[in-house]
Amino acid sequence: MLAALLAACAALPGLRMPFISDDWAHLAAIAEGLSNRTPMGYFRPLTLASFHVELIAWGRSSMLFHLTNLLLISGAAFLVVVLIRRYTGAPRAVQTACVPARVRV
Repeated sequence: MLAALLAACAALPGLRMPFISDDWAHLAAIAEGLSNRTPMGYFRPLTLASFHVELIAWGRSSMLFHLTNLLLISGAAFLVVVLIRRYTGAPRAVQTACVPARVRV
C-alpha cells in the first residue's frame, strides 16, 4: 500500500497539466473511430481502447484523463510489491525493491 501511495504522490502534480501535442492527435484519431494504430503508426490497441473509454466517460477533461493514469500507476506499484512479496517472501518489499545497497554481489 505504501508503494501505491508513493506512486500516487509522484504522479499527483500531473493532474493540473493540460493535454500535450500527441494527446490531441490521439483524441482526434479516436473521435474519428476506434483503431489499433496511433496517428504516428504505432500498434497500441490497449492504449487507444482505454483512451476511447475515457473519452466517452470524461469527455475532453485532461484532469480526469490524468486521474485515470494516476490510478493505473498506483495500482501497478501495488501489484509490483505484491509480486515481490509473493516470490521473495520479503516482508518489506518496498525497501527491498528500492534500496540497491541491500543487494549482495
